[in-house]
Amino acid sequence: MVSALKAKYNTVKNIIDKIDDFLNPIVVKEIRQSINSSGVMVLTLLILILEVSAFLLSFGYGDTEFGTGSVFYAIILAIFVFGYTIGISGVVATRITKEYANNDSTDLIYTTTISSYRIISGKLFSAMVLVFYLLSLCLPFFAISYFLKGIALNTIINITFFAFFVAVPYILLVILVSVSPMHKAIKVIVMLGAIAVVAIFTIWLISYIERAITFSWESLFCVIYLATVFSGLFYFLTVGLLSHLTANRTFGLKVFYSLFFIVSYVIVFAGYMFSKMFALFVKPIDIYHVAMIILMLIVLFNSFERTEQTKRVLLANPKNIILRFFHYIFSIGMANNTLFLILCFTGINSLLLCMFKIYPKVQITSDDVYSYKFITTIFFYLFAYQLAALILKRNCNKYFSKASVFSYFAFLNLFFMLGSMVIAFILKNILKIKAFALIDYIFIFSPLILWQRTNIDIAFVVSMTLCFIGLCFNLKYFFKCFKEGMKYYREGAGNGKKSK
Repeated sequence: MVSALKAKYNTVKNIIDKIDDFLNPIVVKEIRQSINSSGVMVLTLLILILEVSAFLLSFGYGDTEFGTGSVFYAIILAIFVFGYTIGISGVVATRITKEYANNDSTDLIYTTTISSYRIISGKLFSAMVLVFYLLSLCLPFFAISYFLKGIALNTIINITFFAFFVAVPYILLVILVSVSPMHKAIKVIVMLGAIAVVAIFTIWLISYIERAITFSWESLFCVIYLATVFSGLFYFLTVGLLSHLTANRTFGLKVFYSLFFIVSYVIVFAGYMFSKMFALFVKPIDIYHVAMIILMLIVLFNSFERTEQTKRVLLANPKNIILRFFHYIFSIGMANNTLFLILCFTGINSLLLCMFKIYPKVQITSDDVYSYKFITTIFFYLFAYQLAALILKRNCNKYFSKASVFSYFAFLNLFFMLGSMVIAFILKNILKIKAFALIDYIFIFSPLILWQRTNIDIAFVVSMTLCFIGLCFNLKYFFKCFKEGMKYYREGAGNGKKSK
């Protein structure tokens, strides 16, 4: 009897020990610090005071407009959004900034056995626990708003779900900005912009309450889709920033992006096949816009990376030639990144063309054509400037060895922007200004102060030509990197032994 109980006790103990081993230690540390911090306690008291005050005011107004459940729910929803955009994000950002301001903590990240993925996942999960805790403070008041009447229960559930789900990409953006090496002023500007976006989204949700519009599954798909896309983008960007400089920091981001646009078009194909209303909410060109915006962010992120593959990455080359090719595409290096960008751009446009061929009923308006050319032209200009920056990096490396590709990229942008403004001020000749603006970013910021809408075709062709010229000048360097990256290195490659 005793031995049987002892065996059961040992079994339960082993299960608990396995759960403890599986649990992310970062989550435990972060939650413990949050519970013990005064910031969370102050935020809790502030939220409760605001909620009780809103309830008393609503109760005082009685049957008037301000006493209805819809207005009361909108106030509590604004308090909830305010709580995680200002309060919880402030607690998370302050803690992370203090951690990464300490050099000892940064060294510990590179030497610890915990991967960057688990570190970021732990910080995200602990922050979302705080958001869920904040939601639990608001749930009783959400229920009260239903009993005050004036709002349907499914509306409360849908809008609350949207507001909670949007917290995931917002918290990841807070973590990304906190660990990034940007200046504090730039961090503040980025976060103010993010708060403004969330505020606009909240106002949009509240407008659904006022107009008594019910949510469809297509609109639900759009919100979840965008939130998932930007969550993945911010997550892998943060992981890349925390990874060691010699590691393959863009691997996760590239894999995520490749899977993202393939899955996106599969969903769109299925949506057009099984739902007649899907075309009213989602157009193929909309998916293209999202894909191109993320691809442009990848271009900017690649500018910070190393120009060539490290030995650490090269030694990981698989033996199989096909796997080696995919390993090369998803590895670090300007040649690798350029090939990845070309393949992704070709794949996105091929899938877009297939959509229009398979579903001829999908109408292409003049606005769709213009938006396609506009966003593609921006991509071509960014890509061309990056290729030009790589040329400067390779030729000026012996003079400015510490300068990165991004330094030359920023220099080229600043030079042409200032040059355009100076020429516009001195010459005051619209035709000459237009000619110079062909290799400038002026049309991006206002399409177009100097350009007319019909001239986007010229900018499209010129930007594509600049990309082609940049590729031609870097072609020899890219081919050399490709040959080196496609070699199979034996186990003794560290001693200088390579396979033939």
